[in-house]
Amino acid sequence: MLLCTNAQASVREQTGAFALQGQSQRVVARLQRTGSDTLDLVQLSESAHKPITNYVPVDGAPVHFFIVRDDFQTFTHVHPAVRGNGHFAVQAHLEKNHRYYAYVDSFISEIGEQTLRFTLQSGAPPHHLAVTLQRPNVTAQAGPYRIALSTARFNAGAPITLSAAVTRGRSIVTPPKAHSFDTVAAILNTSSLEYISVYEGNANGLWYPGEYDRPQLRLPALRAGVYRMWLQLTIQGKTYTAPFTLAVQ
Repeated sequence: MLLCTNAQASVREQTGAFALQGQSQRVVARLQRTGSDTLDLVQLSESAHKPITNYVPVDGAPVHFFIVRDDFQTFTHVHPAVRGNGHFAVQAHLEKNHRYYAYVDSFISEIGEQTLRFTLQSGAPPHHLAVTLQRPNVTAQAGPYRIALSTARFNAGAPITLSAAVTRGRSIVTPPKAHSFDTVAAILNTSSLEYISVYEGNANGLWYPGEYDRPQLRLPALRAGVYRMWLQLTIQGKTYTAPFTLAVQ
């Protein structure tokens, strides 16, 4: 949940825009405000027009809800609460004078991954149109940990595998034997607002971060552009988020 207050998610009812790069839309997602800071989410099959319930849980949840501020400086990853009959409840406390982009990402049996984007507080001017992100960065701080990518610049149109080294002070941090950092990454094209996901695991065609001592991020071929990536690692039971800017040329 976002910890910012003094504003509401000014959404009455919206139909999401498809946002998953390189894929085709097969579901419809609808978001409706049901309280001052509560949203109701439901996804429907385009063919049957019925609420979807046959989700394939990934990273401990059937649906993932990512909230990104329009200047790409804040990021929140929420697991919506199941309400029943295919509906989910989401809490969203937002800052004033900012637009937010909410991404609903899920894996559905016989359909695969689908991602829909919503705009929260749409009356606020988007800051991302004028914002200047920092230059592509290979290192970022996440709590007491320093995360270092193998590169932040790579070629468009070809898959790439990035590695991420985790250190604390002068010590390399590795997960317990035969376990991992439960890696999740959300990646946005800062111009088109298209979305790419990386979840740990090799089932259901997911991109696989793989090696236990150093997460491997297998990215699909990306279009040329500037991307913002939030890399989440769970270390000793706590989740840390490292922000990166990537240049794809």
